[in-house]
Parts: sequence; C-alpha cells; structure tokens
Amino acid sequence: MNTMKKRVLSSVIAAASAASMALPVFAANMDTEITGTYSAPTIAVTVPTTGTAVINPYGLGMEVTKSDSTKVTVAGQIATAPLYITNESSMRLSVGASVSGEITARGEGDTTTPLKFATSSTQGNGTNPDEEGYVAPATAKSVYVTLQVADTTIATADATEDKVKDAVIDEYIKDSAWTEAAKKELVVGLKDVKGDGLATLEKPTVGTDGAVTAYPAGSIVMFRLTGDCTESPKTAWDNDDGFTVNVAFTFKPAPAASGN
Repeated sequence: MNTMKKRVLSSVIAAASAASMALPVFAANMDTEITGTYSAPTIAVTVPTTGTAVINPYGLGMEVTKSDSTKVTVAGQIATAPLYITNESSMRLSVGASVSGEITARGEGDTTTPLKFATSSTQGNGTNPDEEGYVAPATAKSVYVTLQVADTTIATADATEDKVKDAVIDEYIKDSAWTEAAKKELVVGLKDVKGDGLATLEKPTVGTDGAVTAYPAGSIVMFRLTGDCTESPKTAWDNDDGFTVNVAFTFKPAPAASGN
C-alpha cells in the first residue's frame, strides 16, 4: 500500500515539473532608445584656386612646361593651361559645378565695342546660306566658352606634384580625353549655369598614416575652358579684350561602381 502511494505521488510531482517547464517566461519591460544626430561625411579634395586661359583667334593656343622642361602646346581658340582635381577622400565622389562669366571692363572713356559671350559656336554651321538651318559665322567680337570636366584613367605610382602634373599634361592634350566631357559641358554666360554628375573621382591609395600615397586610375579628373571665337570681327581684337570665369565645384559621395 505504501509502495503504491509513493508511485502515485512521484507521478504527480513529475507532471507538475513538466507543466512548470512549459510556462512562458515573463520579464520586466525593456526599452531601447536610439538617438540620431547629423554626421557630415569627410570629403577632401585638392582643387586649384586659379587658372589661365587665352583667346587666340588663329587657334595657336598656349605652351605649358613639364617638370623636365619639355614644352607642350595646348591648342585652340580658347585654350586653358592644364587644370585638375585630385581625390583625397576615402570614398568615390561625384563632381558637379556652377559656372558664370564676366567680361573684362575696358578703360574709362573707351567706346570700343565690348567683347560678348556667345550662346553657341561663333563658327556657324554649313557653307550654303540657302540650306535649311544655316547659321552664318559671327562677325561681332564674341567668344563661345564652355566648361568641360573629364574623367581620366591617369594613374601615378606616387602622389608627388610633378608626377601628377606631368601625367595630366600628357592626357590633357589628347582630343579623345574630352569626348565624353563635351557631352556634359556647361556653356559660360553672364548668369550661373549648373550641372551635376559631370565626372567621378575614384578613391586614392592611402597609407597607414592617412596620407595619400598614390592616385590609381580615376582618382584624378581634369577640367578646362574651351570653345571658339570670331576670327576676324568687325571691331578688331586688342589687348584689352578678356573675360573671367568663376567655377564653383560641388562634391558628394557617389554610389559604388557597378560590379563592386
């Protein structure tokens, strides 16, 4: 009899234990507070503060000198000494720009017809005035100026200024280097003109100390003013003719390249 009672009691205890294991566990309330604050990305680039361009009606352009004293000609009626931007950031960057021009003021009392910015090529199009859409070459003293920003495949094994400058000059004088840039060019006038996604800066090679040690392909972009001008205007060109162009570049993080 006692044995039977013990067995029944053991069964009751086992059942109670199983029931307690199946019960859900109730915990005290637990809250998570997440605070969001603005964090500006660190964008570092090297952009020249000044540049030099010439107006040359005969397209002779200008000469530039490499680090070994070799002289190279940058041709064109509107020619600019090589200008470039390097990426010093740890991210890809999309390059945009805002551009506006200003005509150089002539001397007091000078009544000479001033230079003007043209909104299209001064060269006109076609040779037959009877053809539909024919535009005659300009006869007034005018310049057609555009800003072009070009992606490059320039790569340097180190980040020294001479190495970069020489590599840019070699690329700069190739017409093919500007083919894609010409499709996105901004026409310079007296009012601001803006453009986004003109070029992309790839990431540079950075050392353990955070300094740039080399510029791989794509981490340098070139830019220039180019265009044309009236070759023989009614009022002849003189040394007081000129213009100034202000370029304000913008940079923002770019999406990763496809395939990365």
